[in-house]
Amino acid sequence: MEILVPKWGGIFAESRRTIERELRFATWLRERIERERADTRRRMLKAALPYRESKQRQFGELTLTGIIDGRTFFRWMQTDPHFWEDKGNWKRFARDNPEVQPWK
Repeated sequence: MEILVPKWGGIFAESRRTIERELRFATWLRERIERERADTRRRMLKAALPYRESKQRQFGELTLTGIIDGRTFFRWMQTDPHFWEDKGNWKRFARDNPEVQPWK
């Protein structure tokens, strides 16, 4: 894979340095990923808030195992289209993210 960075002079020299620095150290990308992680936790807590006082019913035909926000759901669907069909994936996701289970 080749990345082409044009040779700019004059006013664009600072842009070229910025592009080279980003390709080398990925500082902008790292900040963006950290912001996304913080937003994901906030969104999950906000989605689970209305169910905070609900009781978990153990012997029903359908059991609510967790609440997840739409953006996180579709992000995992982009990563793996069959992610949510596997019960093991959901159990690991719920174990790693306790905020999806508001009653615990």
